[in-house]
Amino acid sequence: MIGGHDTFAGVEAIADFIERGQALAPVRATRTSTVDAHGGWLRYQWRAFDGEQAIEGLDVAELAEDGRLQRLIVFHPLQLPAS
Repeated sequence: MIGGHDTFAGVEAIADFIERGQALAPVRATRTSTVDAHGGWLRYQWRAFDGEQAIEGLDVAELAEDGRLQRLIVFHPLQLPAS
């Protein structure tokens, strides 16, 4: 998982990152698009709100052969900065 400036590999590392993040700053996240799937890859947009501000992002996920999450890449904010 790539989020901010960190990279996490494997289901346990991703789950631990999410648990630690929610303990520090509880956030309500909602998927704002359908899940688009192609060739073992998924993508979807989301919005997260911490009670004061909202951010939007895009997640791209790779599935393992057994259908479980293998890799997750998180892009936020959704809009890229101007050059």
